[in-house]
Amino acid sequence: VQTTSAFEGTRLLNWQHELIETLHGLPQVTIAMVNGVAVGGGGFGLAMACDMRFALKSARFWMIPLTMALVQDYGLTWLLQRACGQPRTVEMVMSGEQITAEQGETWGFLNRSFPTAEEMERHVAQLAATIAGGEPDSVRLLKQIIRNGATSALRDQLQLEAITNGLCFQSEEFGERKRQY
Repeated sequence: VQTTSAFEGTRLLNWQHELIETLHGLPQVTIAMVNGVAVGGGGFGLAMACDMRFALKSARFWMIPLTMALVQDYGLTWLLQRACGQPRTVEMVMSGEQITAEQGETWGFLNRSFPTAEEMERHVAQLAATIAGGEPDSVRLLKQIIRNGATSALRDQLQLEAITNGLCFQSEEFGERKRQY
């Protein structure tokens, strides 16, 4: 007698996938720091849902669906191919090989890799402070503009930039910062 529904796995993954979609869709800029092995959707997928990714050189990235007789989840195939292309995504998911942080940096799914945790943390803290020092509305708009640019035509992107900058030009924050320079 089966005590759980055959759909329990789907329900669980739908909940976890909501987490990925929410993280990816946040208006704030998100940064992942990886200092170990990011396996499958739970680790690698969460990192890929962020806007930027940094890792220690000792970190590894690994997808194992074929090993486990599964299909890759957490949106990892969608997120990864946008960062490093479909052929590399297919290779990673089909081979089950661990990818080094340096290789991830070369392939484009990592922003940068660092030899020590201290260097990575210092870099990310400085980057986060720079972002936090930006005017919140313009930071959110910049993130939206960048995301939109991945799928829009140049003319559409230029129009969106004109509209959003037109809004920013009218803000008190822009006026204050313009007077400073």
